Amino acid sequence: MAETSCERYPESAAPPRRRAGRAGILAAVLVVVVFASIVAVIVYSRRSAEESTAEPIGPLDGTFSAEFGPRTDIFGNAYQGNVVTENYDGPWSIRSMCRANGCLATASYGRQNSKLSSLVFDEIDGRWLAVAVTPGTCDTVGTDVWLIFTLQPRPDGTLAGEYLEVPQIQCGVPGIRGSSLPAKQILTLRRTGNVDSNVQVGDNETQPPRHASPAQGLHGQYLETMQQETGTYTRSNTVKTYCVRTGDHCISLVYTALDFTPLVFAGQKWTVNFERGMRCASGGAGRYTDIREFPLPPAPQDPIPVLTGRAHQQVTGGTPCDSVYDFDDKFERTGE
Repeated sequence: MAETSCERYPESAAPPRRRAGRAGILAAVLVVVVFASIVAVIVYSRRSAEESTAEPIGPLDGTFSAEFGPRTDIFGNAYQGNVVTENYDGPWSIRSMCRANGCLATASYGRQNSKLSSLVFDEIDGRWLAVAVTPGTCDTVGTDVWLIFTLQPRPDGTLAGEYLEVPQIQCGVPGIRGSSLPAKQILTLRRTGNVDSNVQVGDNETQPPRHASPAQGLHGQYLETMQQETGTYTRSNTVKTYCVRTGDHCISLVYTALDFTPLVFAGQKWTVNFERGMRCASGGAGRYTDIREFPLPPAPQDPIPVLTGRAHQQVTGGTPCDSVYDFDDKFERTGE
């Protein structure tokens, strides 16, 4: 398993170390009232209907080649991470249809034995969006990787956008700050002809409507405040959230220029839960654990103004970095 430095926080927000024996993992028992669930269903059922109010961008039908640009991090800098998935350069066979509540397109991937055999795109705000979760590796450890495709028609008939690979755990290259950031590639689809009659493409008629999620309200700029016994530490984050079509499973990308944390939404809460090897900057190798839980606010809004939860982080292994942090973790929205 690959290792990483124990420099978990940016220098401006680095909490002091304290002895591992002072605290254990806190299991926060958080009850979400029934009223909150009812509000979420009402609010986000309305939002789901509103997502498709824009004019349709036209059909997406045919066989397409997929051209992926160089792999970068989410800011466009050279990618320094080590997430491994497949190559999805096509060909893609796509058929689309429109309903009263929006347009969708089913894409079949032509490579045999692929873990990602098909995708379903939804037309949202003038773009085609598809989100899938597939097995991959991160720091040589098996984990789910979220694949996010966004495409928009161009005047020359191609579709252009971007492709993100987001691991469900945090990982990176030892000693390289920013190597945990998700991978991004510019993506262009070029139509090469009609769908071959021998190619099996999923039936759009059998696809259920896309459901919006209350988690989609977590987006924008957020000030994170970590309230510990030893003091209060803050940092500014960008947050973007992507959901599968059912709306019950999402991932929120929380990142700065040097750091990335994946918040996974399911069961009316966001969680962080992983353990991996690390290397202490002062010498020695150990284990780093990060466990957090953020319940969905009782009356979720879009955007979500405040998200609060509880965090437990620790380093073990007999290194100079051995420590335990248990703290309140709060995100307060500051802008788009």
